[in-house]
Amino acid sequence: MKKVILMLVVALSVATANAQFNVGVNAGVQQLMESGGYTGFGGSANAEFLITPLLGVGVNAGYYILDRESIGDMTITSYLMPIVLNVKGYTSTEAFRPYGGLDIGVYTIGVSGKYEGSYISASASATSRKFGLGPVVGFQYGLNNYVAFDANVKYSYVFLGEKSYSGFFGIHAGLVFTFGRK
Repeated sequence: MKKVILMLVVALSVATANAQFNVGVNAGVQQLMESGGYTGFGGSANAEFLITPLLGVGVNAGYYILDRESIGDMTITSYLMPIVLNVKGYTSTEAFRPYGGLDIGVYTIGVSGKYEGSYISASASATSRKFGLGPVVGFQYGLNNYVAFDANVKYSYVFLGEKSYSGFFGIHAGLVFTFGRK
């Protein structure tokens, strides 16, 4: 068993030694696409492994405040936290790299309340985790060999229950840092 594990570790090390790996951060807006929907602001962090120069797989985790309201000494915040796996197909290996992809994963929708009075403070929260997916289109523009500007738009479908979903339209921009480029 130890030999098998050692062989897997060596094989993975060799496979990833010449691979390109991207890490990025972005900021953006999320618009709830229902009647009276909220526009939220936030950001996300992502990591991507390029299987080929034109195909990447990765993970993305974000946090977006959809609404924050203060009523006297109480603050109520609603938020969206997507944690998704994604696949991206790039159309070019040049400095300007358009792409299309798909996010699939868990979307946590929550609300939290906090009361800060003169003599007492209290807080409460409730969350709901739902499956969702989101097609995404965007581009990366290489600023140099190791840093690129990234911009994309995404429509996330969050499945709430039987024959019910909620949609979020997002616009994001940020930076991607590349490691392992030859």
